[in-house]
Amino acid sequence: MAVIQTKRLWVQVDELPFTAADLEAAHAVLHVENGASGAEAWFLGRVRAYGDQPAVLGVQLEHYPAMTMRVLQEIAEQAIAQFGLNSLCLRHRVGAIALGEIIVGVIAGSGHRQAALDAVAFVMDALKHAAPFWKQEITPQGAVWVEQKDADQARWASWQTTLAASNLDMSNLDTSKVK
Repeated sequence: MAVIQTKRLWVQVDELPFTAADLEAAHAVLHVENGASGAEAWFLGRVRAYGDQPAVLGVQLEHYPAMTMRVLQEIAEQAIAQFGLNSLCLRHRVGAIALGEIIVGVIAGSGHRQAALDAVAFVMDALKHAAPFWKQEITPQGAVWVEQKDADQARWASWQTTLAASNLDMSNLDTSKVK
């Protein structure tokens, strides 16, 4: 298990199943420390029965641990800076993940709801764009590698346009440098 924790962020990557309550407990530590959040936005991503393939039984997520932690920390720090968050909790599973289990969880704490909602969307799009995960969908016929979707690339391009006015440097999340 790899964990990074500072006063305002908590990032964890491991193979252990987790629940929404586990994620909330980690975020509660951050919230108690800074106490300024009037809004929290959540996202939980689960393995679903369909993806690129019609009958998904689970997924296998591979990663390069040192690079994964660095990139996830950068994503979290950029979200905190860009959206003025008081806290951000990010947990991502790797390894074999069964149908219905949580793959990723994000909680953003902010003074106001819109910043928290936008931050969660940004984190998820940044993960899809830059995080060094390689995913296989496990089906009755075997494992199939999942490619990045055009829609995910379009959402990331939209963030680049939206955030360019704020002078946020996202060059460290360029996929050519990560993957």
